[in-house]
Amino acid sequence: MQPFRLPLAVRERAHVASAQRLVLFLSAMICLFGFALLHVPAAALLSIALGVVCFGWTRPTVSTKSKVAFLLAAVSVICVVQTVQSAFVRRAQRARKIELQDARYRSERDAAKQAAADAAQFASMTPVQHYQAAAGLLKKGATLPEESLAFRHLDSAEPKMHVQGQSLRSAYTRIKKQQTLEAAVSAAKAAKQQADTDEVVRIALAKFAENRMLDKGLNVDVTTSGPRHTTMHIRYIFVSKVFAHQLSNDGELFETLRKAGFKKLVATDGFNENWSWTI
Repeated sequence: MQPFRLPLAVRERAHVASAQRLVLFLSAMICLFGFALLHVPAAALLSIALGVVCFGWTRPTVSTKSKVAFLLAAVSVICVVQTVQSAFVRRAQRARKIELQDARYRSERDAAKQAAADAAQFASMTPVQHYQAAAGLLKKGATLPEESLAFRHLDSAEPKMHVQGQSLRSAYTRIKKQQTLEAAVSAAKAAKQQADTDEVVRIALAKFAENRMLDKGLNVDVTTSGPRHTTMHIRYIFVSKVFAHQLSNDGELFETLRKAGFKKLVATDGFNENWSWTI
């Protein structure tokens, strides 16, 4: 008895279908690489050519010679388009580079012209004009560049305006000291206000923690003590090793206390059981 074999026509159709799937898979992979590596026009032509190959390569009505000729022509056209597009891209990059270089050159040239004009104007000023310019610059809130330019004017006003220059320097030194003192006072005032606010927050947080524990059925008193109320006290008659262990594992509680500025947490039963943590 001979083994069963599929008819020849069925086997041929199966081979054709397998070939079509293989061609389709390879075409898809090539198309993906094409869009990743080629310019858009060349990648578009490649996808069109691959589409024609996928649906026309296995057709018996088209001769092999025509198929090969189409492939060669498609590859040639894609190469030409890719080359032309690359040339356009390189030309645009060169033009952009030249444009940036020209802009930088113009900026440097204009800056040099302005510096030369400023230097010429500075050199043409009289001692009185130098002094007047320095007086206009050395005022409350002057920036470092303004200070530097003002001192250059005062140096150039020497020796004719020496007395006036020294007086102006002394006056500006007093202004700077006053500014520094005002800034220090303002910073200290702001720091005190922040410390007062943090202290109120810590007291309120202790009351909040007490209410939360009361809501859970724990008869506790939560208070604060120490400078700026940075120590929290939990007084609970049933404070024990178990209670302390549960508090120690409450990372959220310790993080909240740390952010609020607490330095220490104390738990006690009011008698012999006392536990403390440095935050």
